[in-house]
Amino acid sequence: MSHRFSMEEFGEIITIQNDENKKMNQFSMSNNIWKSNFEELILSPHLSVVKWEVETKEDLEIFGAYKDDSLCIRIAIDGSINQYEENSQSKMNLSKNEIACINIKDVQGKEVYAKDTKYQALDIYLKNDFFETHIPRLSKKLNTNEHKTDYYKIIKQKKIFHQSSVCANKIFQSSFQQDLNELFIYGNTLELLSYEVEELFSLEKTKTTKVVKFSEYDMNALEKAKEILINNLENTPSIMELSKLVKLNEFKLKYGFKHFFKTTPYNLVLEYRMQKAYELLEKSEHSIHEIALYVGYKQSSNFTKAFYKKYNILPKNLMKLRTYYY
Repeated sequence: MSHRFSMEEFGEIITIQNDENKKMNQFSMSNNIWKSNFEELILSPHLSVVKWEVETKEDLEIFGAYKDDSLCIRIAIDGSINQYEENSQSKMNLSKNEIACINIKDVQGKEVYAKDTKYQALDIYLKNDFFETHIPRLSKKLNTNEHKTDYYKIIKQKKIFHQSSVCANKIFQSSFQQDLNELFIYGNTLELLSYEVEELFSLEKTKTTKVVKFSEYDMNALEKAKEILINNLENTPSIMELSKLVKLNEFKLKYGFKHFFKTTPYNLVLEYRMQKAYELLEKSEHSIHEIALYVGYKQSSNFTKAFYKKYNILPKNLMKLRTYYY
């Protein structure tokens, strides 16, 4: 059985979205059919970030309508959602690790969730003034007939770059209610946009002397290579070993990481090593030497240098924030 709700039943959502005097808006609800949580942080008059979660116990359809005039960058952190926009007949299915760029004006449609779905998403809302200030050439492109619409237009949907995914997860995991986090969220939002804007709007085609084509097999091999690196931080395979494990030549492996993940295999490993180390230093009871070994450093001194370069804090100082300090 599919349960149907109208957003009019939750008028407070519309109210808080339109309350310009608030810096942080929040709404949550729970019943025997679904749970939801909505948080919006207004970073500037032209930029806001929304994180929202929906957890369903039954099949669910939510109908709604609202007016806006902005560009939405939507990232699926976890789960998937089907959206149908009535006026423009647009359909979108957004799954984990996908990002979409949507031109929003007058929206009327529905969201469809399957039973036992846990969906988490991050929305970045950008007013045209934002582009006029930061990216004038994009502002001109948005004002062309190509992207003008009276309703709702999906400009592009694709897999998110690795570095963007890192930023999105940092934003999602941050508390919107702590003022000290605002600058952190703002910085990661701008960093995410810097990775994705060119690709989402296809502003410039990459100039290459040789076009490298990737088959479905190649793309699966790249994803498998990324998983192998992330799951083997203590003893990471070399490029040659990784190439053999996923059966993809070294050139395509390195080119694919740079082109699709916007990073190199080495930098991806370093990013995950530092993230894991930060978590262990802050919350575990392990020593610095044990943590260094766990994330692939035989010498604690090398680990300390890399960690300080990344976070500008010494591992021993981060350890002092633990409830129990050894």
